Amino acid sequence: MLDKKKLSLEAYFSYAITSLAMSLLGPTAAALLTYRIICNTSFMISNVVGPQEEIMFGGNPITAFSVSSSSLPHVM
Repeated sequence: MLDKKKLSLEAYFSYAITSLAMSLLGPTAAALLTYRIICNTSFMISNVVGPQEEIMFGGNPITAFSVSSSSLPHVM
């Protein structure tokens, strides 16, 4: 599954959009745009499959994960 993700066109499109922003707006504006996108991201979801083997924590098996966000959302 991970190899499929690596072979997808996502990386090519991301590069093309970034390159277009660099050529049209210049490096300073493209850097500011990238900075604002990354700094205002407070939660990400990944579709990468977790480990297939059993995970233990303090001798107890982990059967489920609970996700929480500890940061406040950013307002623009």
